[in-house]
Amino acid sequence: MKEKLKEIHFSSMTVAILTIILGILMIAFRSGMLYALARIIGAVIAIVGIVQLIRNLTDDAHILGLTVLYIVITALGLWMLAFPKPITNFIPIVIGIFIIFHGADTIRMSLRGKEVKAPKWGLMLFSGVLSILIGLICIVRSEWFLSAGMVLLGILLIYDGVSALFVTGKVSSLERVVDSTAKDLD
Repeated sequence: MKEKLKEIHFSSMTVAILTIILGILMIAFRSGMLYALARIIGAVIAIVGIVQLIRNLTDDAHILGLTVLYIVITALGLWMLAFPKPITNFIPIVIGIFIIFHGADTIRMSLRGKEVKAPKWGLMLFSGVLSILIGLICIVRSEWFLSAGMVLLGILLIYDGVSALFVTGKVSSLERVVDSTAKDLD
């Protein structure tokens, strides 16, 4: 259980740091960042398609339908890599979804903080709810973010990452206090 919690905390910290970096890049490079993200998404999809295609073809019982599916996925990824413009319209929506999931994770961590009697778990909960609302705004107002809101989107990502770092750090330290207190009682 303890190792699983460490793994969750490490994963949360890594995602939070990557979110902050992405936010900084969004502010620094604005429109160029949209094309870079579209190309990165295309590359990831192409790599996943190729890996799955190889896995399917090297399997003794490879399925023709899956082979065709993985070829289509690879082609889609390569198309996105070569022609990122159509994909850029969806980037604020994808980031909004990411922020919503991150907010839900923050809420989960705040509830964990409540279990270990964290003094400011309500603030953590508020931060998670705020992240979800920000994610919804990114989705609903995606066209605005494409035209004028890249800096704001970067700021929102930085906020989301910093709040996640705060929540994860707070819950980790409180869990250590609870563990040490439990050992003292034994």
